[in-house]
Amino acid sequence: MAGEGSFCVTRKLPPATDGSVRLRFVFKVTMASRDRALLEDLRDFLGYGSIDDQPARKPHWQPTSTFTIGSIRGHRMATIPFAEQYLLASAKRRQFERWRDAMDSYEVAKPTRWGKGPLGAPSRDVMGLCAGRAFAGLITTVPRATDTRAAYFSGFVCAEGSFIRSGNSFRFAVSLGATDAASCSQLADFLSVGTITTSRRRRAHYDDEVSYHVQALPDLIDVVVPFMDTHLPASYKRDQYLVWRAALLDYWELDARRVRPCAVPGCGEPRRIKGLCRPHFRATVP
Repeated sequence: MAGEGSFCVTRKLPPATDGSVRLRFVFKVTMASRDRALLEDLRDFLGYGSIDDQPARKPHWQPTSTFTIGSIRGHRMATIPFAEQYLLASAKRRQFERWRDAMDSYEVAKPTRWGKGPLGAPSRDVMGLCAGRAFAGLITTVPRATDTRAAYFSGFVCAEGSFIRSGNSFRFAVSLGATDAASCSQLADFLSVGTITTSRRRRAHYDDEVSYHVQALPDLIDVVVPFMDTHLPASYKRDQYLVWRAALLDYWELDARRVRPCAVPGCGEPRRIKGLCRPHFRATVP
């Protein structure tokens, strides 16, 4: 929702009997059809909406799938309660709140049988989307009490994250418009690693850009990999991550310049000579 969701207001035809404009409030998520399973998860989770498939508009483009909720009842029972509870402070949250307030104002002027209630949606656990996945339950550095935020950020990475390799340099990055800099700050605070950089817009009608990235090998190995292993849902982005992860771990084990521990089990001293620390090596010398 935070990455690919859209909150739209369109006109309905025909107009009202008094000639005034009728409005339709729509929530939609559009993704490449290779990630249609994510939209099916979202539809099943919310209990409302439909999915439409569109062919590629150009030969080198991907076909797309769009999940849509267009009913007032669906918004009152699912879209609004879900977004109010789980959508963190961000540009998308501000868009949602303007859209929700516009819907409220419209229904005051033109009441529907659904009105502004019932507002309560069935109690649901956002982490239920991960139930039964092969990677659920793995050990992670992220405390279990933060699973709701972990689910939010894993979905955000699905939409906006990049796993980059250039030679022996590995990087995880999220780049956004400067209007959504708060999302990068929240992700940095959540993972407690990485840095945030800003760059000026490349064209006058573009936004400035803010990027969060993690490049230090220990941070990638100890924080980013466990988080993605546990929380990144099955998707095309996860497939990209697994290829990147395999190359990263291979480099870490075989080629990375780092202090390795002594080969003697239980010894945490740095390896110095023939795979041993100095005390254990001296013990082998007659």
